[in-house]
Amino acid sequence: MLINGQDILGAIVDMDGTLYDESTPAMYFQFHNAAARAAIDCGVPLGYQEAFDLAAAELKKGVLHLETFRPFGVDPVEYIDKYHKYLDENAIDVPPDLADRFRRAQLGNYVLVTHASRNWAERVIKHLGLEEWFPPERILGFEDYGYQRKSASDAAFVMALDILGVPAENTMVLEDSARNLLIPSQMGMLTVQVVPNINQATKPAHVDMQVASAEECLDMMARAQMDNKAGAPQLVSRPGG
Repeated sequence: MLINGQDILGAIVDMDGTLYDESTPAMYFQFHNAAARAAIDCGVPLGYQEAFDLAAAELKKGVLHLETFRPFGVDPVEYIDKYHKYLDENAIDVPPDLADRFRRAQLGNYVLVTHASRNWAERVIKHLGLEEWFPPERILGFEDYGYQRKSASDAAFVMALDILGVPAENTMVLEDSARNLLIPSQMGMLTVQVVPNINQATKPAHVDMQVASAEECLDMMARAQMDNKAGAPQLVSRPGG
């Protein structure tokens, strides 16, 4: 499908904040609760409420939970694993018709790349009803690419491209974080940022397009497929599928 002048044959998709809204009160409680419990398990000398309040206060400043408790000497790998195990995917509000929108987009070639653990990613994908597009072999959890942040390393994207089996210039990346789109842009991929408050957003130079939600992006893909069929038909499927 042609999107923004690029022939898209595969897509790399982020999860938290991209496929669902992580800013709900229920999810904020999940994040702070998991942060506090994981910190205590990792030996942080704070009571539960003190750890919870610290996590909540620092997140308001934009400080991620791991960075909040790193000064206490927590092991990052142990903390990330425990943190995600304490999260409850049932607190996530499933976007309406999300699976149907994936179906209408008619692109069968996806890889999920997340800074979350594989365990959390697989639970969330099941809760969202998206296993058809993101089976376990098409999920890259943080541990799968060596805990290297997407804003600092191309490791996750190189692995994802290998799974997709298509060149970077034929790949779209859907992310809510602009900084995580810089490296894909440098690699030649189409970069699409999810920005819920899109009318108030400024688009960075390395971001090709902005959408208000994953659903909007999927609807755009469906329209592109219809346009392709109305002109020069193009089959979009998984390599070898």
